[in-house]
Amino acid sequence: ITVIGATPGGGKTSLMCCLALYAATNPLVNSVALFSREQSTSATILYNFVPMVLEIDATCIRDREPSIELLAQKIDESGMPYLPIDIIEQADCPDKRMTVDFISDYVKQHKPSVVFIDYLQMLDASGSHFSREREIADMMSKLTDLAKSEHIPVVILAQLSREAEVM
Repeated sequence: ITVIGATPGGGKTSLMCCLALYAATNPLVNSVALFSREQSTSATILYNFVPMVLEIDATCIRDREPSIELLAQKIDESGMPYLPIDIIEQADCPDKRMTVDFISDYVKQHKPSVVFIDYLQMLDASGSHFSREREIADMMSKLTDLAKSEHIPVVILAQLSREAEVM
């Protein structure tokens, strides 16, 4: 288990996308599972990292000028190999609830080589707890058990409060 924590806007999702892309290019990796409740994760990969790989002018990409269709066309034209990254967003979950149990079931069924979770506090807790801290501790315990039982790395992003920043 690796936890990457930063304040909002600290680049956690961008770092995760870079790590996922790097892992997906490793020939020993059969697939990468990236769980996100952020709807922008797919767009982050398309608009920020695919252009790097394809060597497309990044200025128009940052302004989100090209359509997804244009980027898909450029990917096809480039001959870029398929990257085994499965992005699982909240809309893919039963009842639109992304839980640790859902993640565990997915991992046991699809057997990815590495799992990324963006981000811990956005997961829905299963069961009833008396405090959010207890819910987070329970989710971390289950994710640790998952990493151990499946023998895979699990990288979890965590949002830190701006109140925790040192002045």
